[in-house]
Amino acid sequence: TPHDVALRIADRDGGSAVNCVQIAVDRNADEAIVRAGFAEGETPPLMMKGSAKRGQDGTIRLPDGKPWGWTKVGNGVLEDLRGLRSFTIIGWLNPDSLEIGSGGNRILFCLNKHHSGIDLVCHPDGRLRLAVNQWPDRIKNDSSPGKLVVGKWTRFAVSYDATKAADNVSWYFSRPQHEPGPAAVSLDRKTTYNVGPVAGDIGPLAIGNFNETMHSYGLDRQFRGQIRSLEIYGSRISGRGAMSLEEIDKR
Repeated sequence: TPHDVALRIADRDGGSAVNCVQIAVDRNADEAIVRAGFAEGETPPLMMKGSAKRGQDGTIRLPDGKPWGWTKVGNGVLEDLRGLRSFTIIGWLNPDSLEIGSGGNRILFCLNKHHSGIDLVCHPDGRLRLAVNQWPDRIKNDSSPGKLVVGKWTRFAVSYDATKAADNVSWYFSRPQHEPGPAAVSLDRKTTYNVGPVAGDIGPLAIGNFNETMHSYGLDRQFRGQIRSLEIYGSRISGRGAMSLEEIDKR
């Protein structure tokens, strides 16, 4: 968070001068901004909407078909997501179906309509796409296809680093498995997609579908399946929010 600091100097004759500087104070990049889909220790509070339900282990369940569901995260815009220069999203996904609405099904969405924020979607061939500050339909920032498999759990991580000019997005995945549990991820691919830091005029965060800024466009872009142990880490002042493989495997 930026803070304005003023230094005032005065001499014995009553003369004075003031110099102001802005100091950016970052949050601890090792502490998650968001923890969702856990049995305990979630932050901020989650609210299940529509057909969304919770499992006893904290899993967010989003059944396929109408009425669609979504998960509201917190009571408004999450201040700690504004202005991130780097971030990492980690979680477990288990699709019941890879049929999608237009543009892909939302895993995580905090855009303000079509701008300012983060949009993570899945596509019918099992690949993921990350968009920052823009609608994802025409961008090329994808994982490899086939990473999500219907009826199986896959652990994933994606990091974004606006401090790097090239190869600034890294995609990681585990092998699909029958149950979530111990699972190392490995690097799938690096992509070059740098549109700068997350903008400040973001929308509220929703998991599994659009947030309220887009509800009038329909809710069929819902992720159809289960989401578990979803975390977001980030930094406003450096690239340290883009975790390395070793750091991801410790989570």
